[in-house]
Amino acid sequence: LLVGIAALTYVTIFGLPNAAGDALPGAGDPIVLPSPDHPDGMAVNALGQDRTIGSMVTIYDDALRSGWETAMGDVKTEEAADPNGTGKSMRFDGAEIRFVHEPFDSAPYDRLTMKVHGGESGGRTLRITGLLRGKERSHVAVPALPRDTWQTVTVPLKDLGVDRKFTMTGFVVRVTSEPDGGTRLDDIRLLTPKDTE
Repeated sequence: LLVGIAALTYVTIFGLPNAAGDALPGAGDPIVLPSPDHPDGMAVNALGQDRTIGSMVTIYDDALRSGWETAMGDVKTEEAADPNGTGKSMRFDGAEIRFVHEPFDSAPYDRLTMKVHGGESGGRTLRITGLLRGKERSHVAVPALPRDTWQTVTVPLKDLGVDRKFTMTGFVVRVTSEPDGGTRLDDIRLLTPKDTE
């Protein structure tokens, strides 16, 4: 038993590769603590925020949630402009916005979902890119959105190159069409396989 504990401690501290070839958590990475109540563990990020793995994570809903930051782009909050007609939505001007977080384990999640407004004239196209340790991975192109309508966009993390990684740090939403009065987003979440959109 002591040998097993010592081996586990060594792997956790020194970040040896796992079966998939990814480094296990090391300094600055999340720590996964198994518990009887939550077999998948409890993720503890570098910001000191504990959250139970196995439930969806809200990134933005009326406001940016704790632990997440935005970079690039001029970000504004609009009153009474969300998909439900109440509350708030986010609008950014410019070509892109980055949603960034300290490195965390993406294994419990399988999709990124958000609501995007098509703009006054419609035809807006986007590209969503995953981030590992701040570096861009794969991306998914979002087809032209209908005008003046909120559209739900859901992207598998696998397609973004960030599924089942200990070092996911966020994603980029990039406008690939001509900007039209800013891009409005709302209800941004990471979903688990059991969550509905």
